[in-house]
Amino acid sequence: MTAARTGKAEVVAMLLRAGAVPTRKNKLGETAAAIARKERHEQVLKVLPPEDNSPFGSLFAAAKGFASSAASSAREIAEKAKQRSAAASKDGAVAEGPMSEEYEALLRKREERRRKEEAEKLAEAKAAKRKTVEAALLAAAEEEDLKLLRAIAERTQREKQARMAEQARLEEAARLEAAERRLQREAEEEAARLERDSLAKEKQIEEFKVAGNDAFRAGNYADAVAMYNRAIELDPQNPVLFSNRSGALAAVGEYTKALSDADMCIELRGEWSKGYTRRAAAMHGLKRFMAAVEAYEAAIEIEPDNETLRKGRRQSSFALAIE
Repeated sequence: MTAARTGKAEVVAMLLRAGAVPTRKNKLGETAAAIARKERHEQVLKVLPPEDNSPFGSLFAAAKGFASSAASSAREIAEKAKQRSAAASKDGAVAEGPMSEEYEALLRKREERRRKEEAEKLAEAKAAKRKTVEAALLAAAEEEDLKLLRAIAERTQREKQARMAEQARLEEAARLEAAERRLQREAEEEAARLERDSLAKEKQIEEFKVAGNDAFRAGNYADAVAMYNRAIELDPQNPVLFSNRSGALAAVGEYTKALSDADMCIELRGEWSKGYTRRAAAMHGLKRFMAAVEAYEAAIEIEPDNETLRKGRRQSSFALAIE
């Protein structure tokens, strides 16, 4: 009713789809179409279906039938009363005349009055029943409209909450994706930096090693040790650097330090014969000839065809023999 009065055709259409009854009336007996017509809302009239006969037509027809039946019954009662009166007059030897006509007129008036009273009572009952039915229908229509509006509001609220939840999910997914991209970018930058640092470090280590080798070949053993020291500071897990420094230390007579570097070389790369050769040279310099021979034998097991190793073992063995 409210939607028809305010001209909201879309709300009227939505209520009709939800099951609202367009023929229901308000307290003034007006249907939605009557209200829209009075307010000149053409769009609402286009949405509403054409009006059928009043929903109270059957009620009025029943009331009319009941009134007709009551009148017929009244006529039958009057006729029987008239017959009884005639019989009584006959039995009592009452003569026909003006008194009989007056009595009949009185009976007719009584009958008319009775019929009028019954018709009035019936009309009152019908009006009361109609008001009751109209009130019930109006209350039901209003309650149904309220239920439909509440259902629509709840559905709208649920849809809004669902949209908000989806928006929040999308925003969180975007945030996580951005964070992941940032972390990936930072990781790539860090990897690139480490690679640059590693390459720079490797280059510097190689430069110190080459400088040490050049100094060693030139007989500048102390300078060679200094260069190897700087290289080992940058790469303390490089067995080649410890091997080279062991040779340089042995060349300057630092046999104990040379032995320590040889042992570190073996620890880092035990399958490399060079470490055992450095140990043998250090042991020979320390005059521990038996240990030198054993170190050479360990190197020969790794390189059995290396004649230089065999020559070194013979020298240590000869030194051991003449000791």
